[in-house]
Amino acid sequence: MKEVLRELKGELLQGHSVALATVVRTWKSAPRSAGAALMVTTSGEVVGSISGGCVEGAAFERGQQSLAGAPSSLDTYGVSDDEAFAVGLTCGGILDVFTERISTDTWPELLEIIGKIEAEEAISVVTVVAGGDQVGSHIAIGRDCVIGSLGSARLDAAVHDDVLGMLEAGQTGFLKYGHHGERLLADIELFVSTYSSPPRMLVFGAIDFASSVARVGKFLGFRVTVCDARPLFATKKRFPDADEIVVDWPHRYFETQTIDQRAVICVLTHDPKFDVPLLALALRSPASYVGAMGSRRTHEDRLTRLREEGLTQEEVSRLHSPIGLDLGARTPEETAISIAAEIVAHRWGGSTRSLSISKGPIHPKAPYIHKGERLVDRGVRLLREGGCDTVFVVLGAWVGDVPHATVIVNREWGRGQASSLLCGLEAIPESAEQVCILLVDQIGMTSGAISRVINSSESAAAASVDGVFSPPVSLKREHFDTLHSDLSDALMDSTRSDQGAKPYFLSVGGALIPVDDVASLEDLDEAPAS
Repeated sequence: MKEVLRELKGELLQGHSVALATVVRTWKSAPRSAGAALMVTTSGEVVGSISGGCVEGAAFERGQQSLAGAPSSLDTYGVSDDEAFAVGLTCGGILDVFTERISTDTWPELLEIIGKIEAEEAISVVTVVAGGDQVGSHIAIGRDCVIGSLGSARLDAAVHDDVLGMLEAGQTGFLKYGHHGERLLADIELFVSTYSSPPRMLVFGAIDFASSVARVGKFLGFRVTVCDARPLFATKKRFPDADEIVVDWPHRYFETQTIDQRAVICVLTHDPKFDVPLLALALRSPASYVGAMGSRRTHEDRLTRLREEGLTQEEVSRLHSPIGLDLGARTPEETAISIAAEIVAHRWGGSTRSLSISKGPIHPKAPYIHKGERLVDRGVRLLREGGCDTVFVVLGAWVGDVPHATVIVNREWGRGQASSLLCGLEAIPESAEQVCILLVDQIGMTSGAISRVINSSESAAAASVDGVFSPPVSLKREHFDTLHSDLSDALMDSTRSDQGAKPYFLSVGGALIPVDDVASLEDLDEAPAS
């Protein structure tokens, strides 16, 4: 909604109704992410976009129907849908679009909500998009405010607690409940669109390269701060695109700041007296990205100094140094593009390979939220409750701290699941006698089922739900080397590179352990059945 906010506010202030089509869920290579919006006015004007042109015509028609009195609707467009294919979604993606008629009569609190979004106050807007009479109801939840109601005090209370967690994480996504907030039911579906202040980019070192980095950071939507201890260099004239310019020692300024997991830190000083104290703090912060400029010799010296400061290998491994991707950049502007490219790739899990030669989905997924909990956190919790002492999480992008787990970023995620399994397998300590492999997007899995699988006496075991194979897969030490070899071979074969542990498990005749407390085998990677 944010992209059409100004025009939407103008129409509402004039007393007009509009139709708003919002992307609420996507699969595969959908062209726009959840939250993208298109507005249709009573005069027939279209503002915004939900697909980059693929289904705008169908959305416009649905919007006109809504303005004419049709009820709110949740429509799926994609190549698997013949009607949607006919209107032009040929790019391989699938998206759910919720269309509703909006006015100050149907949503009287919206102007107040728009005011908070414009003021960059953190707030999440919740809309019931499926589930009977409550469809189209709204509630907005901020850190210190609740605006509107979904029609049930119990549902409002349940949503409030879960949405606050999503708000703090800056997450947009889905929640499911019973009609009165029952957490074990899924009668209604709610789309949560989170609006918060822009993420921060902190640029340390007021050099020529920093000016270009600040400019591209602003273009990417960051709130940019440039910090340098030298007042002669840290000036508004030299950094016109920065939101804030600070004259202070970098580490001293950093100590005064609140850093969240959306922040990115670019250290361009390449001077040990500035960057080592700063990096020692930055690498222990929740910041999603920490990069430092310098030659390879400077980098090696920097690593030595950081270890002398007491940083662990895990902390040091978070450092992107030398900063940026290898684009062959020479000028400050080109260097800034290489740094920005690395930040974007790190945020979304991009492989950094040319799309013309890479495989897999073009748009990697952001971490899912289920019942107010990130799936990655849920997976770690279930594994530990099930009896796993040490947990490694393999992801396509750094998502900040994951409590009680070590995060491994697989830069080659585009090569298929076999590459992620290899990353995890290679991280296992030599003392480990058993490994448990779990896909965190299988939301029906339970800690009890995991416990029964890993406590099996079999050397290779997996869960069985009504006779159907299901993760987790448990393998004893005797399988590690052969599994590693099998996965390596799979990566050399494009037809096998996306295989998981199941083919290996079946090839060695692993035992299926019946479990009866798994809610479902639903996989959040998959689109719902049509």
